Formats: sequence, structure tokens, C-alpha cells
Amino acid sequence: MRPRRGRTRSISTMLNSMRAFKAGVFECLGHPARVAIVEFLGHGEMNVGQLCENLGLEESVVLEHLEMLQSRGLIRRRRDGRLLHYRLRDPRLIEILDRLRDLFFADLGRAMDSVSERVDQTRANRSAP
Repeated sequence: MRPRRGRTRSISTMLNSMRAFKAGVFECLGHPARVAIVEFLGHGEMNVGQLCENLGLEESVVLEHLEMLQSRGLIRRRRDGRLLHYRLRDPRLIEILDRLRDLFFADLGRAMDSVSERVDQTRANRSAP
């Protein structure tokens, strides 16, 4: 039985919405400072001062990055007196970053193997009569 045309259009719309959501998350994480903020918040709630200290960035810069992360719904903010505390909205975001780390190290391993092979080949060529 073939799916009805309306149902196919609905599934297509949902898939496009999901792809737009994914692209938006990656766009938001498109700056190393924002990735670092998410990684730090993966260890637990932090205030702006703690994030500034860990990142080595000025408060105004950190606040700008936090605003972007919050506008995408990746983090939540809580006020405690004069302090603003931030936390991840969903810890599964760290799992995504962990998979990207694995991909990075796999690519790095392949690159190192390639360099090693070239070095070995160069040495073999030099020692050949």
C-alpha cells in the first residue's frame, strides 16, 4: 500500500524542519568559544565569572556567546541575586560533541598514519643505492 500524498508531504515537511533544527544547532556552535562554553556547562552549572575565568575572555564577549546559545534554546539561565548562572538545557548536547571529538581523533589518526607512511617511504628512498 502506497502512502497517501498528503502524508508524504507531511513527512517531508517534518524532515525539512528537523534538518533546519540540526543546521541551526550547528550554526550556533559555529564558534569555538560557544563550543567551549557548552563543554564547560556539561560539567554543571556555572556563573558568568566562572565561564570568563575558564575561557580567558572578557565578560562582554562571554555574555554575547551566552545570548546566542540561549536564543537557540541550548542553555538556560537562572538569576541568583546579582549572579547569572547557566546550565545546559539538555545534556545530550555533550553526547553530540563527544561524537564529534571521536571523529576528530579518528581523522587525526588517519592523518598521522599517512605522515608516518610518507616518512618511512622517504627514508627508504634515501637509503636505496
